[in-house]
Amino acid sequence: MKLKISLKNFDEIEILETNEKRPILKARLIGLLLTDGGLSQIGTKWRIHFTSNSEILVNEFQEIIENLFNLKMYKEYRKGAWRVQCWVSKRVKEELLSYSSTYRTLSINGRDTEAKIPEFISNNSTFSKEFLKYAFTGDGTVIFNIGKARYGFRFDRCVKLYSQHSNLRKQYFELLKNLGYNPRMLNDSVLLRGRKDIIKFANEIGFVEDVKISGKGMWTGISKNELVKFTSNSYDLKPKSLGKTKDDIHTNLVNLILGSGYQMI
Repeated sequence: MKLKISLKNFDEIEILETNEKRPILKARLIGLLLTDGGLSQIGTKWRIHFTSNSEILVNEFQEIIENLFNLKMYKEYRKGAWRVQCWVSKRVKEELLSYSSTYRTLSINGRDTEAKIPEFISNNSTFSKEFLKYAFTGDGTVIFNIGKARYGFRFDRCVKLYSQHSNLRKQYFELLKNLGYNPRMLNDSVLLRGRKDIIKFANEIGFVEDVKISGKGMWTGISKNELVKFTSNSYDLKPKSLGKTKDDIHTNLVNLILGSGYQMI
């Protein structure tokens, strides 16, 4: 049902009350706000924004904002990235700040900000998984490397969530531990490694569908979800069965991931 809330300021909004769906949407939104998004004050007004080189993820952010707050966002492409933004009412601003007093994750004068994961997420496994799916999609990746071994090649697999915010890293770490994972804390990220955790991550959390890997790496253009699902199923796959050179192995891995099969070299 729809609950209309009359506001005195310029942008009357209609908050869409879907008792079961709304907390999940909020968990997803906060996962994006704490990675590539933000809530900023410009003079006396407040603006919500999100930037990504993935148009699919930007569109997902837009849809969440529209479903939660019935707000339309301005979208533009500039300097190699998509950006969406819109003004929000006092009501929306206060709701978002009640979950985290800031969404700024870059340090100020060498000190962490007060950004945090709200309790309604950390106290609920369903919301935790939805939050992590969107946080990992924004600032995380799945890594599947072909490494040199003493006799040929080997595969290195892991999933990482990057964050320069030491307190957020600790919160990500604890969230994953509470969900039954065995994360490792690094200086710039939280890492999951090993068959059990990678399979569990692929089945329980994963990434937002169709968001592709960018940059100039081995897996550019393949979706993060495709790669993590393949990675979770790859533990019985031997490099020597895919070719004698790194290029051959990589080509055949791409064919396998895309469902094209491979030719023995």
